[in-house]
Amino acid sequence: AVIKFLHSSEVSLNCSCTAVFLEIMLPKAGFYLSNWKAWITLLTGDMYQGTPDLAVNACQLFTSVVRYTATGSLTSKVFLSIDEHFHSENETNDDKRVDCNAQEQMTCIVQSSIIELWEKYEINRECLLPLLMVPQYFCYNSNIDFNTLSLKIMAVKPHSEAELEEMMINLACILKMINNSQEWKYLVTKIEQYLFDVAQNFLQIVREMVTNPDQMDTMNKLSSVLMIAHYTLKYFDMSQTEMRDGVFQALSLHVANNKSQLVKVYVAPMCLYMIEWQLKDLPSLIASNDRVAKLEQQVNDLVNALTRFLQATNSETRTMAFKVLCRLLELFCATSEFIKGLPSSIQIRPSRLMCEWLNFNLNVLVPHNVTYTDSQKFQVAAKHLKRYCNLLSSGILDISYLSSVLPHFSLYLKDGNYNGVLRKLIEELSSNASLPSIVIYSLENINIHLGQSPCKMIAEGLAHVLFSQL
Repeated sequence: AVIKFLHSSEVSLNCSCTAVFLEIMLPKAGFYLSNWKAWITLLTGDMYQGTPDLAVNACQLFTSVVRYTATGSLTSKVFLSIDEHFHSENETNDDKRVDCNAQEQMTCIVQSSIIELWEKYEINRECLLPLLMVPQYFCYNSNIDFNTLSLKIMAVKPHSEAELEEMMINLACILKMINNSQEWKYLVTKIEQYLFDVAQNFLQIVREMVTNPDQMDTMNKLSSVLMIAHYTLKYFDMSQTEMRDGVFQALSLHVANNKSQLVKVYVAPMCLYMIEWQLKDLPSLIASNDRVAKLEQQVNDLVNALTRFLQATNSETRTMAFKVLCRLLELFCATSEFIKGLPSSIQIRPSRLMCEWLNFNLNVLVPHNVTYTDSQKFQVAAKHLKRYCNLLSSGILDISYLSSVLPHFSLYLKDGNYNGVLRKLIEELSSNASLPSIVIYSLENINIHLGQSPCKMIAEGLAHVLFSQL
């Protein structure tokens, strides 16, 4: 009845009632919704046969209840990618833990049914995606049949990047759980063989790029191989395999031929992941002069490629380059803890050209005069703005580039979408002696080019932040 109500409400009100239910009603309901046998019966029955949209609501709600039971939170995520080693904010929410009995009950019932659910909803991609998220929330339980689960995960043929990413998250969770277990040693070998095959398929593509660079985009398997290799490298450390050199070879081949959009979108981020995985084991890296020299060359190659990609006519390429370059600059700035002990020559000192193109792309990606009503679009834009602000607050970009961020203060008292990012930036720059003069100079220019009214709105938003700190 709840699911039917949510679906009909979403259709009639054109809003996400499921989100409202999860955020407001579910925490109040507690474990009245944790009758796992009832959930499985509900999802495995035929009541959704003629109503696929209703099935989507049911699968999304089911996944959220699993998350809530396993973590005590509706927002907790499992991070096993390279990000977990560099981003402290990705820690699991520990503010509300649930009792072990509920987790054990959920685990026992869900693990025996999840594969059946995958098979049932395989043709309904919108249902399959939330169901693919389920195993990661209970794969740390030693009672799981990891063999069946992992083999079924590897057998899933994903039809989207989101599905593939969920597969890799689950596989990484399983490998992390069983890696030091004698009982599951044979399964570790199976997963490692799967990863080896992914690497070999990618390297074969690179070899084909060498022999036939003009046909890169017409290769039937190019897209799927690159996509699988990309998410494999994001969630698994492949820095000690042939892929370490393969990804940079693919990057250099693309830069030389400039033919494939797919290579730009997938390979440049793969190069970043490969660099980050190497930095994760910093003591071992520092101990090898050859590896340090190799890494320095890889960083230079990636920076040069990204600077070119920032100037591309394709917006998707520019967006990718902006994201990857911002991250790379943070990792390899003079004050970075991630390169402590490495020679100073490995540091990235942004050129004026690079700074100007970063600035240009910020203005395109985060227009200061647009108020987003779509929450997803806003979240994407806010992340772009945060990346740029991090470069300013850490001193990677000169404080004069604050002039590109100030126009966003015009929305500060209007919709408040970027308030958290903007407030943090001003707080971190408040001790900089150049801040007052930069603000005054920038406001003068804004008044000349945009007019008095926008300038006034910006000044009011900025004043609100500054006075709130007194």
